[in-house]
Amino acid sequence: MTTYYISIASEITLNISYEEVKTLLLKTLKRVSLGSFALKGVSKGCIDEFYSQVAKLAVESGLVSNPDNQPGIKDINEQHKLSKKYEQTIRDIFWDLVIEDIVRPGSSETQPGFPGYHITEKGKTVIESAPQLG
Repeated sequence: MTTYYISIASEITLNISYEEVKTLLLKTLKRVSLGSFALKGVSKGCIDEFYSQVAKLAVESGLVSNPDNQPGIKDINEQHKLSKKYEQTIRDIFWDLVIEDIVRPGSSETQPGFPGYHITEKGKTVIESAPQLG
């Protein structure tokens, strides 16, 4: 029998390389732009949205272990969060993606800078060809 519960977001640590974190971020951008996170067709948003999504993808990809994984127990609201250190890493990588012309600050006229962003045309191509995880 499986027991179901709702948890508070569990913090995970990404003991993985910069390139692996960057790949997670690119894959998360791809999911967002394809609509896997209920944002179908969106190519802009807020950087803060990515912390929990990158953490979730790291667990799903097997790059880090699920801190809530217990036999016979299923979390119906499984969420993960990154430590402040890794949130900073995500922001640093976002700036690297700006330099590489993959994303740019600003999601609209009323949100012309970070934490808002939008994916460039070049970025859409790069995200589509991002390396596989794991």
